[in-house]
Amino acid sequence: MRYRNVGTGRVLVASWLAAGAVTLPAGAADSLLYELREGSFLLDGCLNCDRAEVKRPLGGTLRLTQSYVGNVVVGFDVTEVDFETVDANYRVQGSGKYNGWLAAPRPTAQFLSLTLDIAGQSAIKLESGHDLTSTPFPAIDVTIGEAGQRDPLHVFTVRLVAAPPAVPVLYQAAKGSVLVDECLPCGRPPIEAPLTGAFLLARIDGDYPFAPFPAAAVYRVDGVDLVGALPGLDYRLTGAGTLLIGEGQDPQEVLLDLTLNGTPGRRLEGGAAEPPPPFPTVDLRLGEKDPPSQLQVLTLRLGAAPAPVAAVLFRRGDANSDGSIDIGDPLAVLFHLFAGGSGVRCEKSADADDSGAIGLADAVRLLQYLFAGGTAPEGPFPTCGSDPVPDLLGCGDAAACR
Repeated sequence: MRYRNVGTGRVLVASWLAAGAVTLPAGAADSLLYELREGSFLLDGCLNCDRAEVKRPLGGTLRLTQSYVGNVVVGFDVTEVDFETVDANYRVQGSGKYNGWLAAPRPTAQFLSLTLDIAGQSAIKLESGHDLTSTPFPAIDVTIGEAGQRDPLHVFTVRLVAAPPAVPVLYQAAKGSVLVDECLPCGRPPIEAPLTGAFLLARIDGDYPFAPFPAAAVYRVDGVDLVGALPGLDYRLTGAGTLLIGEGQDPQEVLLDLTLNGTPGRRLEGGAAEPPPPFPTVDLRLGEKDPPSQLQVLTLRLGAAPAPVAAVLFRRGDANSDGSIDIGDPLAVLFHLFAGGSGVRCEKSADADDSGAIGLADAVRLLQYLFAGGTAPEGPFPTCGSDPVPDLLGCGDAAACR
């Protein structure tokens, strides 16, 4: 695993010591809240035992507060770590340190060390070693782990894919977007699948003064959902990533971690077509990095532009679109999730916590609001209105708001 890369660590530590790091006085630090993104997970492994490892998606937040600045290195205190797996079986809290080699051409270096309480076990130290990463700061993608001496029955690894929250813009894939599926040893003609779909794009470097060098705009790419547009070409790509747009003639860089037809682990990297179109339109060319098999190697051309903005009126929490918030609404969400029900006619209305997805938490929030004095649904509520934050949820029928 990457956190065992000791040799590289010696070289980078020496470089950091030469960088002239300066501790910042109180009040001079910049602080940013981060949220975990798609791709974050917790792995509970076991050395020399028969039980299967437990791997769960991870959500939550942490805070990075700038603590010192060197010529090429910036250090951060990591606080307010509060993560939880989607099944709520693992709660993770703690603090630590993050160092980033931010003022150098990518790939940049990073080091993360956290001391965590995990599912009732305290003072667990997880480290990344000194990694090279092509993820542009302030986005972070780092894996931390332990060697196993603490407790061979529970050896934890955590991948953190994180970025500051930002207001996204909904993009639609343009005509000409295509996925190419090649079998290198087969000699068969490549399969070209035209794509339709959408994703969210949000700039994340604007509130932080130490953007990557050379100066560039950094965007988080979320909610990628691209599907084959022709019958018989049943491809679906989902995932997230980053987009970096340099100044002037500097190239664009894009990284996407994708799931193909439900199977994760497809990482595509690339840049813009030459010449690139004027932003905010994008025309990207990506190739697969380290494909799992030479029998299927992916390349992607993705052209996209901001989707036309149409004001859709709905009332959040009114999952069954009957004009009122009552027991029928959490039941509609539960039937939608677990029984294949069709009671949810406006997905945005069913997303009570405005997370951008419909989940069990939405039904729980509605039940607590109705019967336990809990928090009301996010806006627009209690009156009809438009979504203040774009997402990929649809709203085919909010009849009560017409």
